Amino acid sequence: MAHCPPYLAQDKIHSGEHVGSKAISKCIEVMRPKIWLCGHIHEDYGVSKIGETLVINCACDNLKGKLRGVIFDTERLQYECIGDDL
Repeated sequence: MAHCPPYLAQDKIHSGEHVGSKAISKCIEVMRPKIWLCGHIHEDYGVSKIGETLVINCACDNLKGKLRGVIFDTERLQYECIGDDL
């Protein structure tokens, strides 16, 4: 888990630019965790994958007053996105 998302996974800002960490992407590729949690990029809430790793950005959108999150099962690698904007 880290505050910053990995590069090219749930890291896109409003302009469309990817601003995630390349070091975190490399770490995920090498260590291959089941799940990676982040939240720094509020615009790109959701779930994607790097290899077999689920990347979950569970950031709220404080500019729009949106509460949201993700409930996930670490054994089955299943998840449900929850919140008032879904």
